[in-house]
Amino acid sequence: MLYRLIDDNGLFVEDCILDENPDKTHYIETPCPDGFYHPKWDGTQWIEGGRTPEPVVTAEILKQQLADTDYQIIKCYEYQLVGLPLPYDIGRLHAERQLIRDLINGMEE
Repeated sequence: MLYRLIDDNGLFVEDCILDENPDKTHYIETPCPDGFYHPKWDGTQWIEGGRTPEPVVTAEILKQQLADTDYQIIKCYEYQLVGLPLPYDIGRLHAERQLIRDLINGMEE
């Protein structure tokens, strides 16, 4: 039979297939629903046992975001030189890039 192994705090460890009836304090028969970050058994049901960690933003990540949008600036410049309508909203693009530059400057001070 398929069981869910939990630790002493009730947190899910792994699924187990056992032939005999296990100790009920660490093996749960109730299936754990999808969608939990850290499933935890509270004695009657599965609950969320933790929170998704906040992403760490570093100056290097922000610099890469700037580099990833450099081509949009170049495209706008090329289109402007030949008199075509700009392919991107340059005002929004500039504002987003300036915000990123301000964040980088704040981190590096």
